[in-house]
Amino acid sequence: MGLTAEYKTVVDAIEGNVVIQSAEAHFLRSTLMAHGSISGRDSKTLALDVDGRQARVEDLLRLVVKANRPPLDGALSMHAHVVLPTKQEPFLRRVQLQGDFTINGAEFTKRTTEQKLNELSARARGKKKAKVAGGSEAVAAELKSAVKLHSGIATLSDALLAVPGAVASGAGTYNLLNETIDLHGSLTMHATLSKAAGGIKSVVLIPLDLFFKKHGAGAVVPVRITGTYSHPVIKVLLTK
Repeated sequence: MGLTAEYKTVVDAIEGNVVIQSAEAHFLRSTLMAHGSISGRDSKTLALDVDGRQARVEDLLRLVVKANRPPLDGALSMHAHVVLPTKQEPFLRRVQLQGDFTINGAEFTKRTTEQKLNELSARARGKKKAKVAGGSEAVAAELKSAVKLHSGIATLSDALLAVPGAVASGAGTYNLLNETIDLHGSLTMHATLSKAAGGIKSVVLIPLDLFFKKHGAGAVVPVRITGTYSHPVIKVLLTK
């Protein structure tokens, strides 16, 4: 991966500490701005405040995922405080991060995941079918969340996923080491519960429409996402 950087630092040659007054890094299609320090008496710890306003999420994911192609594409805006202590552990277990991000025009690169997102958007708008990923109706999502990363586990809070017809909000965790997911929250849809279900199920669910209508939305239902990134399990919980 090609990398160019411009930086201004102050080095303490006696203690071996470095103050990073400013740094601007360019790689792939992204630019990150940062400032911070490399300091410590017995071992050195890197601490950076990083801002990305002209960045791509797929570029940053290449730093932390094993797959040849990152799972997500999209324009990224982010701010994070990153700490990298000196430990005899793999990078993903060492790195600590706290910040927030927004991804616009997000598209999942895994075909089955994009299909599920298209299906969700179509059903939330009361449509019967959605075209497969890569078709003319492939949807782009907006993602945003606060995130805290420690020991390879990202804890998400105030998370939001928006697609045409639906908004999912909630919190949970994503394990970068084994790609397991545990997210829970609520799904707000334009369509009623019965219209979103479609088919014979819609007849059964019509009596429940009244119970799941909230704040002018067609339906607001609890949801939970578990499994792994490769095989996510999405459950709608029809309980109050």
